[in-house]
Amino acid sequence: MGDVTALGALVERFQIAVRALRRDATAYKILLDGIVDDGVRRRLIAGRCKDNAHALELAHKFGSKALAAISVERASNAALAGEELDGLVEEFNAFETFIEDEGLMIPLPSKVLGESFVLPSEYNPESALESSLAPMLRVLQGECDSEDIKKRSNVLDAIIFRLNSVEQDFAFKTNLAAEVRDICAEQDWTFENCAYGSTPYASWARLFEHDALKDAIARVRKDNMSYVVWGSSTGWLVFFGSLTFFGVPSMGVEILQTLHDTATRVLDEMPSKYQSASFRNEDMLSSSLESVGIVLLTSCCWDESVHEAACERLAKDLLVGSIVIDYGDRLSNFPAFGKGPIFTEVCPTSWNPKQKFFVYQKE
Repeated sequence: MGDVTALGALVERFQIAVRALRRDATAYKILLDGIVDDGVRRRLIAGRCKDNAHALELAHKFGSKALAAISVERASNAALAGEELDGLVEEFNAFETFIEDEGLMIPLPSKVLGESFVLPSEYNPESALESSLAPMLRVLQGECDSEDIKKRSNVLDAIIFRLNSVEQDFAFKTNLAAEVRDICAEQDWTFENCAYGSTPYASWARLFEHDALKDAIARVRKDNMSYVVWGSSTGWLVFFGSLTFFGVPSMGVEILQTLHDTATRVLDEMPSKYQSASFRNEDMLSSSLESVGIVLLTSCCWDESVHEAACERLAKDLLVGSIVIDYGDRLSNFPAFGKGPIFTEVCPTSWNPKQKFFVYQKE
């Protein structure tokens, strides 16, 4: 167990570094795209982007080997051999040495970035545990009794606390890592395709304060349609919908059994009055879109081929007038979704304090 615990600690350090690299890569790319007339700045920022990309390649190698080691340990019920752990430590040290030698954890000088540029600060995970009452009241203002909203908020807060606790459990992480390794090999996905994070309720709720989504919810209620999350993980975003828009069918589609089982277990623990969510352990690409009025894609880390296939499926089969919420703008390439998003919003998530959301409507 000592070796597994050591590996777990190594993976935790690795994940912190990778989150920072991904955050910086996104911020620098956005900055680079906006510089058109300063060749020196472009070269310096492009160089940092290239180094970040190389660091993430090294991270992928370590991540794949760590997953393989965890999977073998889990299957054999035996501790890792000393040389196996030493090999992983050596791989991690190569990754860590590179990011330290290249200074990738240190922002570029302000003269290069520009005085107005601010690199996003580290996300505070405690924000995911803040009470849902205030944002729920804003979304539902005037729609129902405040005491009823308070009761639903209390249930949601308990669910959020429960899910957060489960996701910090080392056994949960180990089981999930082993399943991710197996399915990535089977489907020819990268490890990053199954990475996931958390969107706080306040961020999710802010989207639904927009008139376009208020209208969409009204349509969903009127026409007995549903709100669906593709890649629903342990159910956070599904529970957000089922408890905020009580009576609207809210469904999660998740291919990973470990995540699906966690969501259904938490659902069973809820008071029966509030068990209006449902979960399916299946591939989203073959999941039914019948009577679906709102789809949320948790696409931030999906492989490009997976994201593209999901968009193609929605362009072909989603009902006209239905809404898609996405963490990226790939749907802008599909004429079925018009000339672009109907609106965008920037909100904090566990991987980016300034994550941009894109909201589309099928035409």
